Amino acid sequence: MIKKLTAIRPHQIFPSGRTSPLLVEAMDDDCNRYEVVVKIFTESEGGSRARIAELFCNLLANELGMNTPAPYLLKFPDGFEQLVQDAVVSDKIKNARGYQYACHYYSGLSIVPPGLPIPSDFEIQAASIMTYDGLIQNPDRRPEKPNLLKGDDGYHVIDHDQALGMFDGMIIGGSLPPWAQQAAISPAYSFLKTHLFSRVLKGKDIAFKEIEEAIRTMDDSAINILLDQIPTEWWQGFDKYDEMKEYFLESKNYSQQITDLVKGSISA
Repeated sequence: MIKKLTAIRPHQIFPSGRTSPLLVEAMDDDCNRYEVVVKIFTESEGGSRARIAELFCNLLANELGMNTPAPYLLKFPDGFEQLVQDAVVSDKIKNARGYQYACHYYSGLSIVPPGLPIPSDFEIQAASIMTYDGLIQNPDRRPEKPNLLKGDDGYHVIDHDQALGMFDGMIIGGSLPPWAQQAAISPAYSFLKTHLFSRVLKGKDIAFKEIEEAIRTMDDSAINILLDQIPTEWWQGFDKYDEMKEYFLESKNYSQQITDLVKGSISA
C-alpha cells in the first residue's frame, strides 16, 4: 500500500511546473524521512480528477513495467503554509484538504530536455511510454515538454495530471477508447502525431511487442488494487471508479488495437 507522509519543511518550488510543485522533507509514522515532490491541484487545475490521474497513472505505469517515482500520500500540518515564502503556493497549502499526491524525489535523475536524441537501447521503453500515453489519453508528453526523467536504467515517466480525458464528458471525443474503430481519426488521439517519441519510433514496430504483451496480461485483481489505493475522498470530486475499472479491464482484450493505433499515428 502507498505510504502516508506528513510534511516537515519546504525546500524549494519548481517554477517550471504548471502547478508549482513543491519539494518538501516529509516523515512517515515510523519517523523515517523522505524528500518528495508534492503537487496541489486547485479546482481550476483539475482538482480530484488531476489527483486521481497522477496517482493511478503512476501505479499503472509501474504495473506495466515502466519506471516511475514511488508515489506517496502527503498531508500538511496546520500552519505549514507559513513556512513557504511564495504567496500563491502558501495559499494553496492553506486551502489543501486531506492527502495530496506526492512522489519520491530522486536527485540522481535528470529532466529530459527538449530535443534530446533517444539511444537505440531505449527504443522499447520509448514505445512502451508512447503506447501507455495512448491508453491513458495523456496529451502532455511533447518534444517541447517531455515530462520525463532519465537515469542509467532509462526513462522514468512523470506528470499525468492531464490524463484520463476519456472520462471527461466535457472533452469532445473524450469518451472514445483507443481500440475503437474510429479512434485513428478522433481528435482525442491527435496528440499521438506530435508525441515526444513519434518521430524516432517510425518504422520500429518490433519495439511495441513488449508493451502490447504487458497490457494483454495485466491481472484483473491488479487493476482493482490500483483503484482501491486512491483515497476515498478523492472520488467524491471525480466519481469515475466504476467507469475506470471497466475501461482498464476491457483494455486487456484490445492490446493489439491499442498498439496499432499508436503505430498508425507515426506511419505517415
